[in-house]
Amino acid sequence: MLWEISKKNVFTSKDDYITKTQIQYLESELCRIANESGNVILDNGNRSSKPNLSEVDDAEMKQFLEAIKLILSSIGIDVLESKKVVDSTDEKKAQEIIYEFSIKGAKARMKIEDDKYIVLKGSTVVVKNRSSASNAIIIMRNSLIEDGVIKLINQNNFYQFEEDFIFKSPSYAAAAISGEEENGRKQWGYIGKNLNQVETEEIE
Repeated sequence: MLWEISKKNVFTSKDDYITKTQIQYLESELCRIANESGNVILDNGNRSSKPNLSEVDDAEMKQFLEAIKLILSSIGIDVLESKKVVDSTDEKKAQEIIYEFSIKGAKARMKIEDDKYIVLKGSTVVVKNRSSASNAIIIMRNSLIEDGVIKLINQNNFYQFEEDFIFKSPSYAAAAISGEEENGRKQWGYIGKNLNQVETEEIE
């Protein structure tokens, strides 16, 4: 079986053992996961219907899907990883460390879960990119606007996060707030200490 993810990435099964029905199942599920992740725009907006599989085949294809996600993640392709965050329980929230970052009147809050840097809903964002901002930062901030993750508030003085959102690094999270290059490990703070200092103390 040959499953095309892009012009450069394909997945094959050992000994071509996957049936046509199983391929249809994988196609339907991969389209659903990619669409729900919010990371990509699918060229084909019509998702094929998911066929019914036996209990054994269903379990096998779910395992195959997990293998695809693991391989993509390991090579830095995170199109199937959702950027949306599931709400924490009240008990977990009470134990969370919430980092803060303020710049030019914008105030943002961030938590860390499973090595993911999550900027919290309600955090505000500087509207204009600085002249020193890289293309990567400009593109990233534009995508947040286009996807409706951040919206203008206060007579267009700031953007605001409409939902919790995951970033790959604290520096990228800080750059989303300020519109310029940032050292997030120094900029994000908690009770007078920056992220580097907090994590160093946790190790010690």
